[in-house]
Amino acid sequence: MRASHLKTGTFIAVCLFASTLFTSAQTPQASDAESLTSLRERADHGNADAQLALGKIYRDGKQAPQDFKEAAVWFRKAADRGNAEAQEILARLYYNGHGVPKDASEAAGWVRKAADQGYAPAQVDLGSLYNEGAGVPRDLGEAARWFRKAAIRGTQQRSLIWGTSTSMVRAYPRIWAKRPAGGAKLPIRARPRPRKNSP
Repeated sequence: MRASHLKTGTFIAVCLFASTLFTSAQTPQASDAESLTSLRERADHGNADAQLALGKIYRDGKQAPQDFKEAAVWFRKAADRGNAEAQEILARLYYNGHGVPKDASEAAGWVRKAADQGYAPAQVDLGSLYNEGAGVPRDLGEAARWFRKAAIRGTQQRSLIWGTSTSMVRAYPRIWAKRPAGGAKLPIRARPRPRKNSP
């Protein structure tokens, strides 16, 4: 029973990791009035937000033809400047091999940089990588820690994160029983349910 919960949790975590590959998070996209040329000009001058927006344009193929290689170039420039969202998106590109060679270790490195900055979507992704052992050694305790950080941070997928981590909560009750800053109780059970004895 416990193994099936873990497999279900892993499946949900992988789906969450993959589902947000093509989502926009905090940086506004270039408006229709702003030309691609002026955006590229700002990006060329080192503006990380413009670099991120340009990467999204090439990734999504809305204002320019879709080109994952070009998108990866711009995401990398923004990521090198410390933009957490760009770091997380670049990690996804490496994880899936879109525009860059498929490399789970490289993905883990970039997503960790974003997660360490407190970027909640990256914390979810890092938890997923630890949960499945992709690019990092499989470590359910570390996965639970990152899922917990993301959930406390308040991601849009909060309920899905809590649901994803159910099997890990049962496996690591002490990790999940810790209280966040401020002393509020976590909205989950800290102890596993007792199993019914089968005849």
